[in-house]
Amino acid sequence: ILLCGGALAHAQTTKILFIGNSYTAYNNLPSLVKNVAWSAGDTFLVQSHTPGGSRFLSHAGNPQVYDLIRSENWDYVVLQGQSQEPSWPDGQVASDVFPYAKQLCDSIRSINSCTVPLFYMTWGRKNGDAQNCANWPPVCTYKGMDSILYSNYQKMGDNNGGEVSPVGAVWNYLRLNSPALELYSADQSHPSLKGSIAAAFTFYSAISRKDPSLITYSTSISAVERDSIISAVNAVFYRNQSTYNSGINDANSAFSVEKEGCEFSVEGLPSNETYRWNFGDGATSTTQNASHSYSQSGNYTIRLIVTKCSLSDTTEVKVSCGLGRIKAQGEDDVLVYPNPNRGVFYISSEYTLVSVTNLSGQKLKTLQLGNSSFQVEDNADGIVFVELENNLGLRVVQKITLE
Repeated sequence: ILLCGGALAHAQTTKILFIGNSYTAYNNLPSLVKNVAWSAGDTFLVQSHTPGGSRFLSHAGNPQVYDLIRSENWDYVVLQGQSQEPSWPDGQVASDVFPYAKQLCDSIRSINSCTVPLFYMTWGRKNGDAQNCANWPPVCTYKGMDSILYSNYQKMGDNNGGEVSPVGAVWNYLRLNSPALELYSADQSHPSLKGSIAAAFTFYSAISRKDPSLITYSTSISAVERDSIISAVNAVFYRNQSTYNSGINDANSAFSVEKEGCEFSVEGLPSNETYRWNFGDGATSTTQNASHSYSQSGNYTIRLIVTKCSLSDTTEVKVSCGLGRIKAQGEDDVLVYPNPNRGVFYISSEYTLVSVTNLSGQKLKTLQLGNSSFQVEDNADGIVFVELENNLGLRVVQKITLE
């Protein structure tokens, strides 16, 4: 097999600013992320600000940080706190960590509303935090310290509308499943080169939202080690992207319909920049909270196209005018169960199965086991979308997880 340089087609450049400290600087993590992305066919532009020991507080009070945020139209700004601070006692984290993480996120959005804050979830020290153990026993062990870091980085993402790159969770998976892979440097705190490579694989998948198996990077790791890291990123992040708020800031056109007779209105539409409604009878609108009255009974398709930060998203919902209240995509009815499942699922009796597709849009083969039970035959796992249709022609899509 002959390989030629430049064979991969690289897409539009993704711009990433890393704000952190020595955990980011060790082994030049930003450069590793760029090289890992290149190996998978993507182009990342990276820059970093990583003074040793820096906390969220010190970043939030540093004018240089804001100058860097203003210096480019960043797609992501990565935020990493000092390695111990998110694992401090709850009250101390509430007063000395969370407010400064919020200040940074608010500042990022005030400078560029399209830039996504991405929290760098770090890891527990190899044998716990000996420095703080006496005064805060929960961090005396790796497991205790790591679990607090996980929880508080998740909270920072959730509370600030940020996404999370779960490097610490990937490390935990590797510690359990690939114990021969040494992730720590000699100080049992900072990452080894392989630990930083595991972080880079995680960041690539978190930013691109692509399958980590696309990564071909092989510098300083064996094929077995690379496959172990890819499996970890796949299990922790790629199959569970919503857990880490992946895509939370994207254009989102999902909506619910309330209808009485032929009067239609929208509920719960997310915030976007532009809205283009087509109600299926020639009428249109560009308002966020649209409403419409149909002049004749019948079946109509309502289409909404939204844009946000140069991205678009489209949702179509079929409604039947004059037939009372219609429940449409985005509502909370459980029509597919159990969720998650192992490939066998049931659907609500008033619906028929249209299709099952994976995240790539590929339709999966299904076997009907009974009147309302089905089995996915392609040994699929992860997130899939089940499309259903009722006797009025209304189609809904529900997301389920196959284990």
